Amino acid sequence: MAFVFRLQAFLDQRIDLRKDAENELKAWESELVTERKTLKELENAAEAAALHYRRRRAERAKSGMSRGVPILIQNDSLLGLEMDVQEARSAILSQQILVDQALELVSQANAALASRRLDEEVLEKYRHKAKTRFEQEESYKEELEQDEIGNVMHLSRRSRK
Repeated sequence: MAFVFRLQAFLDQRIDLRKDAENELKAWESELVTERKTLKELENAAEAAALHYRRRRAERAKSGMSRGVPILIQNDSLLGLEMDVQEARSAILSQQILVDQALELVSQANAALASRRLDEEVLEKYRHKAKTRFEQEESYKEELEQDEIGNVMHLSRRSRK
């Protein structure tokens, strides 16, 4: 007789839940990578904007009038560049919040996966113990049958003599 685990359907369900948790973790990790990439791009853009602002400010400091453009227009231009730098920094802070949220979701998905793995392992251990017990019982039954066959053969030979 073959071993049949009574809770196999439940174990299969737990395996499916673990696989779902693994897929969810992969999705959140992918999202985190995307958010980090976006953050890096924003940081690079902010650095470029800051560099451009510093360069234009240094040009204005060198001469009172650059390329025939009056100081007031240069000031407006610098003010616009400074606002661009502030906007880029603001975008970095907003993106950092998204990265932190993605990190939290990855952490939660890891915890859920660990829990699902534990649930599956408990059932796997129970299945293994049940199978071992079944095999021991089968082995014991087989030994009893062999002993009985041996006794019957011994008694039949003894009665013939």
